[in-house]
Amino acid sequence: MHMSMNDIDVFISYKHETSKPVADAVCHALEDKRIRCWYAPRDAGTGPYARAITNAINSCKVFVVILNTEASDSHHVLNEVEKAYKRVDNGLVIIPFKVDSPKVSDEMEYYINRMNWIDAMTSDLERFIGELVTKVENIVGPTSQKAKASSERRKNDFLGDTPSIEKELSRSMAQARFVNFYLDRIYENITKDLKSFNVLDVGSGGGHQISTSVVIRPELNKVIGMDINEEAIKLSNEKYGSDKIKFYCSDCESREFEDKLLEVMKENDICSFDIINISFLLLFLKDPSKVIMVLKRVLSENGCLIIADIDDGFLIAYPDNNLIFEEAFDILSKYNTSGYRKSGREIYYTLKGADINDISLKHTGLSTIGVPIEVKKDLFQTYFGLIPIVLEEALSIDDNNPYAITDTEWYCKNKKNIEDEFYGKEFMMIAGIIVYVAK
Repeated sequence: MHMSMNDIDVFISYKHETSKPVADAVCHALEDKRIRCWYAPRDAGTGPYARAITNAINSCKVFVVILNTEASDSHHVLNEVEKAYKRVDNGLVIIPFKVDSPKVSDEMEYYINRMNWIDAMTSDLERFIGELVTKVENIVGPTSQKAKASSERRKNDFLGDTPSIEKELSRSMAQARFVNFYLDRIYENITKDLKSFNVLDVGSGGGHQISTSVVIRPELNKVIGMDINEEAIKLSNEKYGSDKIKFYCSDCESREFEDKLLEVMKENDICSFDIINISFLLLFLKDPSKVIMVLKRVLSENGCLIIADIDDGFLIAYPDNNLIFEEAFDILSKYNTSGYRKSGREIYYTLKGADINDISLKHTGLSTIGVPIEVKKDLFQTYFGLIPIVLEEALSIDDNNPYAITDTEWYCKNKKNIEDEFYGKEFMMIAGIIVYVAK
């Protein structure tokens, strides 16, 4: 969950190597009650790690430290506790949550000796987590129950102008081929009776998807692609640009986007668009509804939106006896450069909010079952090719980020196992990709 600092109720401090399962359970239990947690593996993002930690501690109402011997001796945990202790006089509540019989260091004891502990050293961990949740609820009050899904979103320019952009554009070619395997029939049905049509591709990336899809046919009038990344636009025009296909740089969440779009339409003698393609864009937006409202205004009377987006709630990989796929998907969920991974489930709500009522759900999860090996390879690259890019990006911003370091080591150790199991004859995967058509 990626949130503004004003949305934080609880900061969770723990020793990553020894207490992550407990920390995961605590975070899950609190958020089930809509208590908003700041949890470093998920919320630290790719910016400077120390700054993210400091800002979160300075903004939270409750500081929970999962305490065992390793945490007591951890410089990272001690630094977090020390920062929290400085806010106690200003109302911050520190709750030590003991999960074993720690030999508490002198430094740690100085800060937490007088705090109201929760002793969770018995086997009934679930009961003590429930006690913690009740205690936190009494502190933060009912106002935190109003947490909204919008607080989980965060505007994200993805990779921007970074060294990783070339790798991402290469990966996105595989993603385009994979998605078009499923979307081509949708495009065919939409365009088969049109004598002439215009297409807008918002979040066009490297231009691969729209430029290689079935919409490229004799009846096509113009394709306009728009993306925030200047390098992607340059490469798109070099590779695919023509009199009929043009790409422009613009931030679809900026105030200037609609003016820029209208200017481009006028330049290309386009009154409206018959197809607006939005693939893997909404998960990177803070407020998709504003973008949808703009696009609705340039959609032709009988035009349609085609939206493909990520929702890992529909993601399945089986068998996963060693849980390597679960861990791989968990890595993608941690870093904001991989987007808001529950975006797909909000699309219907967003479209209805824009007063768009003719909505069809075309796909809920795209499967490897029965597909050609080339399509399966493209799915592998779509998901697992993203992991090293996201980790490289995180470390390029903060090479001391302990979570990115740990995750990189894990991925390097397991990437061959992931590939071997993925191509096993009994393995299947359903990608968490949702496809809508709306008119």
